[in-house]
Amino acid sequence: MTLDLVIHLDAIRLKRVTRGELAYYKAQANRDYAEAFEQAGLGTSHDPPSPVAARIDASAVRGALVAAVYDWAVCAADKAQRGWLLEVARRTDASPGGWHERVLDPAAWEDLPALTELARTAPVASESVSLLLALGETAQGRPRARGPVLAAGAE
Repeated sequence: MTLDLVIHLDAIRLKRVTRGELAYYKAQANRDYAEAFEQAGLGTSHDPPSPVAARIDASAVRGALVAAVYDWAVCAADKAQRGWLLEVARRTDASPGGWHERVLDPAAWEDLPALTELARTAPVASESVSLLLALGETAQGRPRARGPVLAAGAE
């Protein structure tokens, strides 16, 4: 994996977030991420999560790849694909137990009370900005869940 891949993945994210909240831009980013990961030899959502996670872990640009997986999960409209992405993330960015494991549970991404609790208890000082942004965007439109993440990040 090269710096070119990192730049490309960041461009996908930036293009999506600067164009607005339309579902079209998330769908386009979803396709772009899938293509980038496949072309880089990392795998596809049809592959088992373990080997994809192992390739990410072995990469010199692991952090950028994990951040891209978080953003890709935000873009995935399909629950099965999002579940696969969160499983890849869990296997590559494993902090056993606790908040980190709960935030990567696909069921939490569909559950307002769970999102609210995750936002309220987010360890903003120790978690990656990419994961916190993914949580915040997932909770977007749900002020009870989003507010604590943004307020805690401002401290």
